[in-house]
This record gives sequence, C-alpha cells and structure tokens, in this order.
Amino acid sequence: MENIPHYTKTNLVDKVAKELALPASKATAVTDCVIGNLKKLIIAGDVTLTGFMSVKHRVKHMPKVVLNGVEYPARIKRTLKFSAGKDIKEAIKSQE
Repeated sequence: MENIPHYTKTNLVDKVAKELALPASKATAVTDCVIGNLKKLIIAGDVTLTGFMSVKHRVKHMPKVVLNGVEYPARIKRTLKFSAGKDIKEAIKSQE
C-alpha cells in the first residue's frame, strides 16, 4: 500500500475503483454500502470479521453496595475490538 499517513474513504474509493475497474461513482456506491452495513452491524453488536474485528460485550462493574446500602447491577458495555489475523500479521512481519 502507498505511504499514506491517514488512509481516508477517498483513498479507499480510489483503490476499489482501480482494482475492480469501476467508475468512481460506482466505487463510491460500493464503498458506502459496505461501510454503511458495517456501521449497522457494529451498532447492533452482530459483527465478527474473522481475523479483523468483532464487537465484544464486556461487563462494566459498578460498586455492589453504595453508602445507602442499595445494590446496583453490573452494566454491560460493548466494545469494538480490532485484531490482526494470521495472514495480516505475516504480511506485516514480511515488510520489516
């Protein structure tokens, strides 16, 4: 990949257009569709792209007893986790 300090959506659209031999308008539509669907899945908590990213549910603990003696349940927090798969890790190592 080119030495781009910040890879933007425009860079991604250009790459899609070039690799799939699409006009810029169609490449933009494809990119918008993929990004839009990923956003919806992330918000719903239903996405796992093996070797790349997943949404994890994590329990965020609150104090069980507050000064007034009332117990509060633990809150669940969703986090987005990016992790490189084996092929990505190998590609990075080969660049070093």
